[in-house]
Amino acid sequence: MRETAPAGTAAHEIADVEAAIYEHVDIEKPTKPLSHYLQAGSLLDVAGTGVTMVDPAIVERVCKGRGGFPALCRTAWRAESTRFPDGRAAYARLGILLGTRLNPLPPVGC
Repeated sequence: MRETAPAGTAAHEIADVEAAIYEHVDIEKPTKPLSHYLQAGSLLDVAGTGVTMVDPAIVERVCKGRGGFPALCRTAWRAESTRFPDGRAAYARLGILLGTRLNPLPPVGC
């Protein structure tokens, strides 16, 4: 994570983002606001969760940037599950693969 942060990013900001990334995939409800937002955004993009609670203008922006995301997500998730068969990705594999197929958002654009 630190390698991808823009030069000059404060250490505490990097730590906050790292924590959010780890926490957003936890089964428990995230405790930090950034983790909560990351989880909600990920669930919207991956499975369409909460799409009816989001402003339609935001949904439209999400759709425009999808660029084949569902298929890319499935490919990456399968690879990660294979690399780490006892990891979080493998644990959530069925849900992710199914969620990306049942997502009400179109795979590319709205």
